[in-house]
Amino acid sequence: MGSTKGWAGLVVFYGLDVLVSKTGVHARVAAALLVAAGIVLWKRPEKWWAAGCCTAAAFIALVGPASSTETAMLMWVSAAVTFFSGTNRQTALRAVVVTAYVFAALNKLVFHPFRSGAVIHMLAPYLPAPRLLAAVTIASELALGVAVLFRWRWSVPAILAFHFPVAVFTAETPWHALSLMAYGVIMAWAANAAVRRSETLTNIGEPVVNVE
Repeated sequence: MGSTKGWAGLVVFYGLDVLVSKTGVHARVAAALLVAAGIVLWKRPEKWWAAGCCTAAAFIALVGPASSTETAMLMWVSAAVTFFSGTNRQTALRAVVVTAYVFAALNKLVFHPFRSGAVIHMLAPYLPAPRLLAAVTIASELALGVAVLFRWRWSVPAILAFHFPVAVFTAETPWHALSLMAYGVIMAWAANAAVRRSETLTNIGEPVVNVE
C-alpha cells in the first residue's frame, strides 16, 4: 500500500471521481490535471515536480468552487510525499492523518445537527438510534487519531473498518459509495506509511526537505 504507484493510482481515481461527480469547466480541468499527475507519478516518478505542478493547478481549479475533505487530504499527503523522506515523511504523514481525524471528530462534536443524529437520520433514515451512531462516529474518529498518533499496528485495518460501512450505509449512488471507499483507502494509505516502524516508502525523486 505504501508504494509510489499505489498513491499514483489513488490520484488518478480521484481525478476520475471529480470528472464523474462534479460539473463545470473548473471540475473538468481539475480532473484532467489530477489524472495527468497520477500518470506522471506512475510512469516517471522522478518527474515528481511535474506531477506537483499539475496537482497544485488542480487544487486552485477545484478547491474554491468545489472544496472537499478528499481534495484537502490528497493535496496534504501529496505534499508530504513530495517534500519529505524517511522518518521526516512518516512524521509529516502522521501529523496530517491525526489532524484530519481529530478535527473531523471535534467538528462533529460542536455541530449540533450531527451530534443530535439529524445528519445521520437524513443520510440513512433506515438506521436505528441515529443519536447513538453519531456519538459512536465521533468517538471512532477520535480513537483513530490517537491510534495513528501512537502508531498502533492495527490502525490501518481499523481505518478501513470505519470507512467502508460509512460508504455502504450513507452513499447516495454506487459511484458515491466507491468514492467514499476510495477516501477510506486514501486515509489508510497515509496511515500505513505513517505508522510503520521501518521506512520503506519509495521516494519520489530527491527529497527537497530532509533534515535527518
